[in-house]
Amino acid sequence: MSLLFRTVESFPRGRTTEELLVLVGAGFSHDARLAALAELEGLVREGRVEKGRDGKWRAVSRRLAAGLSAATIKPVTSPGNGQDELIAAPAQFSRTLASDQEIPRLDANAGDEGVGHQAVLRYWRSALRADPRGATTQVGDKHGVEWALISGRGPIAPSESETITVTIALDTLAPSFREAIVRREGNENALAIGWPIAVTRSQGAPAFQPVGLLSATWERHENDLVLTIDADDVLVNPEWFRNAARQTGWRREALAELFNAEDGVGLHASDFLLKIKDALASQIRGRIAGEDLASRLDASSTGIFDAAALFLPTDSSFTAGAARDLDVIANWPAERVARTALARIFNFSLQNDHADIPALNVGALNGEQTAAVRNACAEPLSVVTGPPGTGKSQ
Repeated sequence: MSLLFRTVESFPRGRTTEELLVLVGAGFSHDARLAALAELEGLVREGRVEKGRDGKWRAVSRRLAAGLSAATIKPVTSPGNGQDELIAAPAQFSRTLASDQEIPRLDANAGDEGVGHQAVLRYWRSALRADPRGATTQVGDKHGVEWALISGRGPIAPSESETITVTIALDTLAPSFREAIVRREGNENALAIGWPIAVTRSQGAPAFQPVGLLSATWERHENDLVLTIDADDVLVNPEWFRNAARQTGWRREALAELFNAEDGVGLHASDFLLKIKDALASQIRGRIAGEDLASRLDASSTGIFDAAALFLPTDSSFTAGAARDLDVIANWPAERVARTALARIFNFSLQNDHADIPALNVGALNGEQTAAVRNACAEPLSVVTGPPGTGKSQ
């Protein structure tokens, strides 16, 4: 008898999906959550558990289970949000010309006489937090909590010198998602918009992965949530590569290389869409254009759908670790900063008591690599550049 079933059986009055996941130790591990949800789905098919109208799971009585076969017991709901279909909140899309306001220049070299180093560090931290995109996989029971589908007539990505505004009535969003928005208000009001959405299976349970991610800022205007997308800059979700490669026969590295932009930033939406249509034609369900977004998503169907969703930032964002580091460094006194490579950035006098360190060639380094080592040993700040394969890591 599994731990999950024993846990359900131990609470005759029932427990919610989230409560069960915590009780069996799967509340904080993504893989453990997916495994537990898959096991819960299997218990439903076997007729051993059921979900009541109050959203709580209970064990089917032994007498009932003995008198009926698993085939005659229909699951009341799926382990996700209670339905096989996830419903999108309707949204209105509008396009406006981008503002040509001049961006103020920030002189980091002003030192104590100008902008303080702590203010600059916090500015860098805010700039990092403004891009909430990261490796993302979600499950149905988190729909309306950490992510939410939206529908409407796009386009979803702006063209050059253009801004897309997305307006969503707050009362069309799940109460738990609105609460999560309120908790984040006043910080960096940023979220990621995923498009299109890939529906797949992970350890037997439905999983939802945005293929591409756009960065957006948000504000609350009375009864509306208003999003602003001001850059045609699509980053590809790295967690999507693995499933896509397995389902299409691509090598994961080759597929990732196909979607990498040459300049290291995101792709234009038109280029991104063309790559999807060419490389993953067998996975596309319907027409993918970002102009008529799906109003619902079927968790039982797999493939890539012309759907979009809001994803609230989490610690999986690409820049989350760097932002946490900047939070710490921004509280350092000037004396401590002066003992680091940041002294050169902020025009501080370097406070370094260490003697010069001689450069030792402990490997097969060429002349340029040896020069880089010598420079790193002698200078407070060094930059090593070069195209791939030229030995920077070495």
